[in-house]
Amino acid sequence: RKVLFYNLLSSLATLVGALLVVFLGSSGEPHPALLGLAAGSLIYIAAADLIPEIHRETKRSYMLSQSVALVVGAALIWFIIALAE
Repeated sequence: RKVLFYNLLSSLATLVGALLVVFLGSSGEPHPALLGLAAGSLIYIAAADLIPEIHRETKRSYMLSQSVALVVGAALIWFIIALAE
């Protein structure tokens, strides 16, 4: 029951996020607060889940591939932002 409750609670976060986008981002331009929230969420996921997992792994090839993917992802975000400006 506890797992189902938390699963439902986290699913409701998606609905709340969608409603925020509809009401705050209706002008066609993304609202800065929503962009900050999305970026913060992704950074939290990377810092809390992905990086510790890389440190626990003993295979160097896995560690290297995940580290390269993280850096390429960050570079891709930077590139997209540079193109958008």
